[in-house]
Parts: sequence; structure tokens; C-alpha cells
Amino acid sequence: MADTKAIQQLDLNLLKIFEALYSEQNMTQASKSLFITPSAVSHAIKRLRLVLNDPLFVRQGLQMQPTAACQRMAPQLISALNRIRQVLQQCGEFDPLTTEQTFKIAIHEALESQIMPTLIKQVAKLIPHAKIASMSFSRENIARQLTNGEVDLAIDVARAVNAPLAHKTLLSDPFCVLVDRRQHTMNTESSADVTPTVYANAEHVAVSSRPIG
Repeated sequence: MADTKAIQQLDLNLLKIFEALYSEQNMTQASKSLFITPSAVSHAIKRLRLVLNDPLFVRQGLQMQPTAACQRMAPQLISALNRIRQVLQQCGEFDPLTTEQTFKIAIHEALESQIMPTLIKQVAKLIPHAKIASMSFSRENIARQLTNGEVDLAIDVARAVNAPLAHKTLLSDPFCVLVDRRQHTMNTESSADVTPTVYANAEHVAVSSRPIG
């Protein structure tokens, strides 16, 4: 069990280091993100291990893999840290004309050329000192990254999200049906005859980079 008395006296800076290592799963990368040495990261994790009575991370090659207990604890802990950051940020007003914040945007490469040029122009116009960082996109991890504050905005096809996340439509495209008239099985004279039932009963080729959505 965790040491209750030690938890009451815990140095909260250790949690920031825990957050970085959980995100990077690599001592060197975590230390770079915090501008401290790898040995400082290692020392902080050792202190947390003593307090929580769990290894937290286990080395596998160059990776630091989280234990089962770490996996259970991390999402709630990181969410709490981000909530603290949000509360502290509310002490001052956000001024788009003076902020130098870097906004981290995860966007699928298929949409990047279509959306980013316009977005960058608008940011330069409305938030002149802000920066945009385009992040690699992973549908598998995006909800966690948004919740944890690793990403500020994700641009993707519409999918259901749960609180505290929210979404808004940026643009929409109509669907079209491509048919090889020499081989198709719909047996229609014109596109007007392609009803939903006819379409559903036809043979299809599905092309998608995602398992769902």
C-alpha cells in the first residue's frame, strides 16, 4: 500500500516528472522535455516508488513501460494536473494580441494541406505572436492526448467524444458513388435509380485507414 503520511508531504514537482515519463516512456526524452538531467528524472521516480510502493515503470530496452498500477493511476493523475494548470491560467486573462502560446494541433496528413494554410493565416492575423505546432496524429491515442493537454486541438473526421472533450464541424464533403458500368451489379439505368437499398445490396470495395468512424 502507498504510504499515506508520505503522500501528505509529497513534493508535487515529482508528479510533473512522472507525467513526462509516462508520456515519453523514455528517461532521456522525458528529461529533455523538462530541461533536467536523466539522473534527476531517475531520482524523482525512485522517490515516488517509495511513497507509492510500486515500481511504476519497468525498463524494457530503451523504453520505460508503465506497470499495471501506473496505468490505473496515470490518467486520473494527469487529468488532475491539467485541471490545476487550467485553474491557475484563469488567474490571468487570455489576450490573443500578446500571448506567445504554442498551440499543438494534431491533424491527419490527408487533411493537412487542405486546412493548415488557411488556419496559419488566420492565427497570424488574430493571434500574431502565437505559434502553431503540427503534431503526429494517432486516433488510438488522441482522446488521451487531448484530455492530458499533450494536444490542444485535433482535426479529423467526425467521431463521438465524451466530456470534457467537445467538437465542432469545420467543413463537410458530400459522398459520391463510383461505379464500373461494365461490371457493376446494381442494374440501374441512371444515377437517379441508385436508391439506398440498391446501393446497400451492391458489391463494394472499402478503403479506409481507420478501423472505425
